[in-house]
Amino acid sequence: MSEELVKSTGKKKTSTSPEGLEENLKKGITELLVLFLLREKEMYINEMTETLAERSGGRLNVSFPYAIIYRLLDAHFIELGDKRMAPDGRRRQYYRTTEKGNAYLNDLLVVLDRFMGGVYQILDWKAGETHAQSLPSKMAVSEEGEEISGLLPVRT
Repeated sequence: MSEELVKSTGKKKTSTSPEGLEENLKKGITELLVLFLLREKEMYINEMTETLAERSGGRLNVSFPYAIIYRLLDAHFIELGDKRMAPDGRRRQYYRTTEKGNAYLNDLLVVLDRFMGGVYQILDWKAGETHAQSLPSKMAVSEEGEEISGLLPVRT
C-alpha cells in the first residue's frame, strides 16, 4: 500500500475503494501505454513517465517505472536501444519495442477495444462520443464535495 496515497488522501487503497480501482486499472494498462509510446519512438525511462503524465493531462503518473521496464525486457517485448545524450544533457539508456512487443501491443489494443466497448455499452456511451458529450448537466460529487472529473454520468 502506498503510504504516499494514504498521507495525501487519508484513505487506504483497497479493492473496495476508488483508489484501489485506480491502482488496479493503472497496473493493467501501464504496460500497454509504455509499449505504445516506445512504438512511436525510442525513449529513456524518465521521458516515458513524463510523456505519460503530460499526454494524460496529469491523470496518469507512474511511480515505479523500472518494474514495468524489467517485465517488458524479460518478456522480450522491448530491448535496449543506444545510450545517448538526452535533452537534459545527461547520458541516458534508451529503449525500443521489438517485433514481438509490437505484436503483443496490437493484441492488447484489440483486447482493450473489446473490453472498453463493453464498458461503454453498459454505461450507455456511444462510440466516438467524448465523455463530456455523454454527461448530463449535473456532475457527480465526491464524498469531500469536489466535482468528479466528468468521467461518469450521474444517474438521477
